[in-house]
Amino acid sequence: MTADNIIELRGSIKLDNIPQFEATPVRVLVALTHPGIVPRAEWLASCTQQYSGAPIPYQLHVDKRTFQANETLELEAILLAGWGEGSEKARVKLELSLGHDTPRVEQDITVQGQDQAPLTAPDFKQITGTVLASDIEDLSAHQLFVNLYEVSLNDEGQKVFNSISENVYQMRDLNAPFSLHYDKQVLVNDGASHDLSFMLRAPSGSIVAGRDIDLNTWESGQQIELGKPKA
Repeated sequence: MTADNIIELRGSIKLDNIPQFEATPVRVLVALTHPGIVPRAEWLASCTQQYSGAPIPYQLHVDKRTFQANETLELEAILLAGWGEGSEKARVKLELSLGHDTPRVEQDITVQGQDQAPLTAPDFKQITGTVLASDIEDLSAHQLFVNLYEVSLNDEGQKVFNSISENVYQMRDLNAPFSLHYDKQVLVNDGASHDLSFMLRAPSGSIVAGRDIDLNTWESGQQIELGKPKA
């Protein structure tokens, strides 16, 4: 996914009369897909971010080889709080047509609710860089997962992984740029570490390459070379 093949779809998510949810984690899922019911493995791009307030920035990298120019696509935002049944709190879906000649597209999203209580202001940061998957011969239908995890220990001393932010792209080239937004205000600093996880998933569902890196050692624009998973 070189720069020539990428469309950056980005914008801001406004929460209009959306309450502070009691269930945690509170997060927003943004997905760009072909119309209809589409398996997650075939989504063109998506991101999932925990948030403490609004507006919420988002950015998707869309490979133009995965859709036809000016084809009608669906951009959807879903608010989630907690897990399981009842975790979906609100959703909005927009129709969107992307041309192949426009490298960047701005599209804001508003999610409507009925609560008058204002949300607090978040503190979003952005991580950018590139991912190199030089050992993969054929990237057809491969997905790149970029995830920021908060890692802590429970009362039994076992590691607990909390996904703070995740971006998923359809990866078609060996050298792919990526970006990830995260809200610093949802991080816990008491004994927790924060790791960036990179995983390349084949159409079979298998993870064929990956790497983890400590967020504290990350440098803006850094290139990450993926290695094959340990047997």
